[in-house]
Amino acid sequence: YLALLSQSNQIEELNVFFENHQIKPLVPENILTALYKRAKSNKKSKNLSLAAENLIYSKLASISRIFIVEFGSAASENLIVKKQSNNPNIEYAELLPERKLLFVPNDSSIDKQYYLNLTQCFEAWDLLDSSDHPLVAIVDTGIDYNHEDLAANIYTNPGESGLDEKGRDKRFNGIDDDENGFIDDYRGWDFISSTNENGDNDPKPGNPHGTHVAGIVAAVANNGIGIAGVSNNARLLPVKIGPDDANSISTQKSYQGILYAASLGADIINCSWGGPHHSASEHEIVETATALGSLIVGAAGNESSESYYYPASYPEVLSVASTDESDYLSQFSNYNYAVDLTAPGSSIYSTLPNNQYAYLDGTSMATPIASGIAAMVRSKFPELNPIQIKEHIKNNTDNIEEQNPFYSGVIGTGRINALKSLSNDIGQSIILKSYFAVDTDNDGDFLPGDEINIYLTFQNILKATDNARVEATVVSRYKVDFTNANLELGSLMTLEEKSYSEPISFIVPSDVDFNYIIYVKLNIYEYEQLINSEYIPVSLNPSYKTMRGNNLSLTFNSVGNLAYNDYPLNIQGEGFNYKDSKDMLFEGSLLVARSRKRISNVARGDNQLLKDNSFDIVEHFEIEERKENSCYEGAASFKDRKTENDAGVDVSQKVYQFYDEGKEDFIILRYDIFNKSESPTDSIFTGLFLDWDIGPSGLYNYASFDSYYGFGYARNIEIDTLPWVGVNMLSSYNLSYFAIDNDGKGLGNPGIYDGFSNYEKWFMLSEGITRKKTNVTDISMVIGAGPIKLNIGDSASVAFSIFCGNSLEELRKKDSIIRRTAIDAKIADGSFEPLPRKTIISSVVPNPVQSGDIAINYEINDNSYINLDLYDVYGNSVKNFFSWSNHKTGRYSYLYNTDYLSQGAYFIVLRTAYTIDSYFFIKCK
Repeated sequence: YLALLSQSNQIEELNVFFENHQIKPLVPENILTALYKRAKSNKKSKNLSLAAENLIYSKLASISRIFIVEFGSAASENLIVKKQSNNPNIEYAELLPERKLLFVPNDSSIDKQYYLNLTQCFEAWDLLDSSDHPLVAIVDTGIDYNHEDLAANIYTNPGESGLDEKGRDKRFNGIDDDENGFIDDYRGWDFISSTNENGDNDPKPGNPHGTHVAGIVAAVANNGIGIAGVSNNARLLPVKIGPDDANSISTQKSYQGILYAASLGADIINCSWGGPHHSASEHEIVETATALGSLIVGAAGNESSESYYYPASYPEVLSVASTDESDYLSQFSNYNYAVDLTAPGSSIYSTLPNNQYAYLDGTSMATPIASGIAAMVRSKFPELNPIQIKEHIKNNTDNIEEQNPFYSGVIGTGRINALKSLSNDIGQSIILKSYFAVDTDNDGDFLPGDEINIYLTFQNILKATDNARVEATVVSRYKVDFTNANLELGSLMTLEEKSYSEPISFIVPSDVDFNYIIYVKLNIYEYEQLINSEYIPVSLNPSYKTMRGNNLSLTFNSVGNLAYNDYPLNIQGEGFNYKDSKDMLFEGSLLVARSRKRISNVARGDNQLLKDNSFDIVEHFEIEERKENSCYEGAASFKDRKTENDAGVDVSQKVYQFYDEGKEDFIILRYDIFNKSESPTDSIFTGLFLDWDIGPSGLYNYASFDSYYGFGYARNIEIDTLPWVGVNMLSSYNLSYFAIDNDGKGLGNPGIYDGFSNYEKWFMLSEGITRKKTNVTDISMVIGAGPIKLNIGDSASVAFSIFCGNSLEELRKKDSIIRRTAIDAKIADGSFEPLPRKTIISSVVPNPVQSGDIAINYEINDNSYINLDLYDVYGNSVKNFFSWSNHKTGRYSYLYNTDYLSQGAYFIVLRTAYTIDSYFFIKCK
């Protein structure tokens, strides 16, 4: 794709999704330059193994391929980003998350630095070599580097200090003296400069947050002024990622800041900011910084919830929650299974700009306490890599379970302790590197009664073990029986990684709720000493199932969705796949409408990020084999809530997947619709909404309608090897079809990037065969049946089929097989009368006519407003039957009594806006 970048930094084919977009690298060239310089330096100074060296360079190559697309579009960013996920030219696509500072102002009058005594920092200082100065990067809102209690500890870049060959001060000579891609960065960098879009070398503070954090880490100790930092010998690297606005809590280019800090050799990178949502690109950057030798310390968040915040929750990061002076979890602090430990974060006294001091609360304040102690550990044990530092600190916390009995497992190993971390020998810690879970029938549905096998890979981080083992328990409100709760790990050398063929196994409880998540807790022992605990989330008893009985696989949930259960994330389910072609359906939904205001469905709504949720589950989707019919049958039932906005229906859903020879390429869906409202209706319309993504991101897709066979189809016009997909309606009702340009605009071509309104759903369902083909773009379709008349309590059956082939001719052959199969299996009557090919008067019967009625039979091949008139042989107007009457595609008959006509010849004339047709008949005695 990068080869397709135009001079305007755009890729033309992506304009379907990204209007007026601009593409630029996530990691700019100057940061890459700095990172490669650090990698070369590490190779020389740290005597890296070949594997470690290759890891660093592979990470650098990987992050150099991450690009940012800035765009404007009516479509939701999340929806558009998700559609890029199956583009083979794009490794992954995601919305860059917003990250914010994590602090809360507080006017507490508590003892000003209780945390130094609580974490035993004073005693720890006596164990350090005062000549060593670990570098702590404060990636934040800038630092007041002139502060009386900070200035002496601000890092000075040796490559940008002193005099150059011309006798000029390198700090201000306008030259990149150390060739790291940044000019005159002698005291850090401002990535969010208000004067230069590329940043500048003056990281003075905007919001005072960064100055407060810096003081906690390394305010100058023993100078008779103000406070003392946790680490009394660390140096502070200011990396500004916040605006100059003192009141702004937003951050920008925060991960560029992390990489810059790593490129300058930061031992510790403090991140007192974050936000929800995992990001693959951010995680790659975290991995890169870690490989270069930096330990990232992150704030767990201030939402008083189990929410996971990032970067703290990435596995390489030391995640810090907050406690108070009595070791109780701070009322604002997050807690979850990714938290590694706690540190004091309530009422923390530290520096503010202009030689000021104040109290602040937050995990933002707990994080620099952990960063300061981590810096001391780095100084005391320089041989440890970042993950080893993290695990050593976790091994040496103070147990605070007694104070926090309701937070077992979600606040890490305890409250951080500096003295223990520096004075205790390196212990043991084995971590979980990866895992995968399978059930015994290998269908991926972890159902009640299934045995689940979890296969594990561990890595020993610290001291070698002789007799390591795992004992598994579970965090759940259900009783879970293990068939194997123990695993012998044996001996593992330092940094050795090993996968085990014997799994941890348990039985899914028979009474477990749908979509329930349990956490399997792995307690890891060396002999009888607990050395670590890890948690694995496992989702049980899904309310969705995938039919895989022939060449097609398609996921159904229990309320009328196809492909996925969790639009627009599209994680729960397998989508729609045909042979080797994957993920061809982005969204599918049943639609049932009584009027334009009364529609029951689970398709996206006015807000394109939220699907309508009209239906409640009555019976969950289950699959059984029907050998007598050589098929698998899936069944579910659901009902709407009978509100004034619902259609007032219950629905019974059946899905049939045949596996006989010749029937492997289709699946039949039948919906029995029950009128459960308080009134009869003659206007029920039922259909399917299908958003196709055939090929990369749904680009170059095209949908059309085969008028003779009566099915809609979709294909990719650029890639011949991709399948064609057909959808037909198999019941004897009037057919509706609408081909949608997802990026369409206007009344005749309403797109769905701006949402899918009830009016649009009703129009597409009720107006017959309206729009037969799309442009070449990202496309969807609606295919349906109606109107259906239902008295109170009555039901009607409507069936559809989805099928695949390699050409229109193949689809036509399969359409015929499907219709015969539907009739033979008594699923539907399978009928379809070919649509008119022209707009014409087909016959007048009888002709000639002596008296009485004639039937004027006419055909409309496209929805039209028409005139129907009667003229005599001289061209005189005799009768206007109707003027500009709206007619849908179909066949019609109009009865006219001829008793008042004189003997002679007549013409019936049918006009549309674009065509005219006439038919001759004779009145005789």
